[in-house]
Amino acid sequence: SLTFYAINFPLMILAWYQIGHKFTIFTFITVSMSSLFIQLVPVVTLTEDPIINALFGGVVMGLGIGFALRNNISSGGTDIVSLTIRKKTGKNVGSISFLVNGTIMLIAGLTFGWKYALYS
Repeated sequence: SLTFYAINFPLMILAWYQIGHKFTIFTFITVSMSSLFIQLVPVVTLTEDPIINALFGGVVMGLGIGFALRNNISSGGTDIVSLTIRKKTGKNVGSISFLVNGTIMLIAGLTFGWKYALYS
């Protein structure tokens, strides 16, 4: 949970200056609550199948991030990067997010192997 918070801290500084103060405050609250719940909520394994886990996790995360962005808040991370790029270019945030996450997956695949990168 501390790593999650530490990674998001510099991105929140970027958001403060590039996206807006209200957005950053709500994102800070979201990141803080996520860090707290990551620490407090025990891990429950519903299935050992990595494909089901990846698909279910992707759907839940995608819906959550989409809902948050529609309400002008963020879960931090690549959302902030994508919104900053959108503000500068005017491009669609979904397309930018796809490219940002695709770049991260490409780097992860080259670094850790494609099996692990594609499951993420």
